[in-house]
This record gives sequence, structure tokens and C-alpha cells, in this order.
Amino acid sequence: MVKEPMMSADIPKQFPALIRRICANKAFSVLHVPMPAIVLVGALDVPRMRETTRRAADLFIEYGVQDSVNPDQSVFVTPRLRETSDVEWREMTRAVDAAAAYTNRYDGTIGVDLRFLDDSIDEELVGQVASKLNEWTADARVVAFVGSPESLVPDALAKAAHPRRICRLDIADEVEHVRALYAQMMEDALHRLERAAGPLSDAMRERFDECVAERSGYGNLPRTAHELRILADAAIVDCLEPTDDDALSIGEHMGE
Repeated sequence: MVKEPMMSADIPKQFPALIRRICANKAFSVLHVPMPAIVLVGALDVPRMRETTRRAADLFIEYGVQDSVNPDQSVFVTPRLRETSDVEWREMTRAVDAAAAYTNRYDGTIGVDLRFLDDSIDEELVGQVASKLNEWTADARVVAFVGSPESLVPDALAKAAHPRRICRLDIADEVEHVRALYAQMMEDALHRLERAAGPLSDAMRERFDECVAERSGYGNLPRTAHELRILADAAIVDCLEPTDDDALSIGEHMGE
């Protein structure tokens, strides 16, 4: 019996058990049937996705379903921009190909950040991504990360991977954790704004809410604590900048 390695606290707690169940299937551990891609649906930031990928490789090696000859046992790719185009997606795939130092195709564990497809209406790009993930599973183990439960990626991948199925894991507690942080961070941001600008009027509070709404895309809740912090900081800066109405008021006061 293989002893399960200790996992970092930054790893989604349901993930090691899923890896264990997959590796217990003799189709993957003995017959070496290509393993379906694992899709994690929930709020993880880039450092946690990278660490999850690395630890997944450790587990696959420990359980005997990964025997990569390439120097890097795992590779993680993420876009430079959230609004990723097909050009940037090709750069991500080339980074995976470049990790294959001694084989024609990379055969370790691939982690790929697909959050840019969460709200995508580009069905062609979604199809390209799903097809590539399916192709990678012929040699490698694939962990794909999406943020939104409504993402098109899991269904598109399942269609491209037929008759094999994907392994989907919803990290609901991660999403709820970020939602709980939202109210707290916004309240803290208002206190910081009050320390900088003095007592807040109703108009200033409304302006803060509007800045938050505009920067978050009017209803798209950030998916990580880091993104929430960036949003709150940016809203404070926006509120402290003078508006056209402020300039008009100053001009009238000066008699212009």
C-alpha cells in the first residue's frame, strides 16, 4: 500500500482523495490507459494552481502512474492576460511542448490556467482548448483550472474526450471563502478611504460602490483574495481622484 504524502495547506483538501481514487483504478496504474483530464472548478490563485500541479505530479509518481523521463516532472502554464486570445493560447501550448526535453511530447503532469474561458463566448477557442487537453492526456496527466461553475470548459472537454470522461472537482468551499472575504474587504476599504478623506458622505459611498462595480465588470466577483485586494485598492484610488464636478466646483469658487 502506498503511503499518501503530506499535502500543503494551500492544496484544495478534496484533491488528494481524488488523485488517490484515480490512481487506484488499474486501468491507469497497471494497463496504462490514458488518464482523463482533471478539471478543478473553484477559486484558486496562480500560486495555488502552480503548487497544486506540482503536488499532483508528486502523487502520480508516488502511486506509480507517472514515470516521466523529462527533467521537469510538472509544468504549469497561465496566460499573461485574463482576456486571452488564440495567439496567447498558442504560446501556452508551446511552453508545454518546450518542456519535452527528451521525448517528442511532454509526459509529466501539466497544469493549465483556463480561467480566461470562464465567460468566453468564443466557442471555437473553447473547442481548441478542449481538443488540446485531450491530446495532452495521451502522454501526460492534465490538471485544468477554471474559476466559474458556469464555465463552458468542462462540458466542452467532456465532449472532446469522448468516450473517456473528465474528472471534475468543484471546490465550493473555496468559492464561498472568497465571497465571505468580499464583504469584509470592502468594509475595510471604506475605513481606509475614511482615514484618507475624512468622514464619508452618502455621495462618496455611492462613488466607492460605483468604482467597485465598474472595475469588477458590474457583478463579476473576483475569484481570489489577491484579486479582491487589488479591486479594493483601485476603488480607493479612484475615489480619491478629483472628478469633473470637483473641478467645476473649484472653478465656481474662484469666480471663473
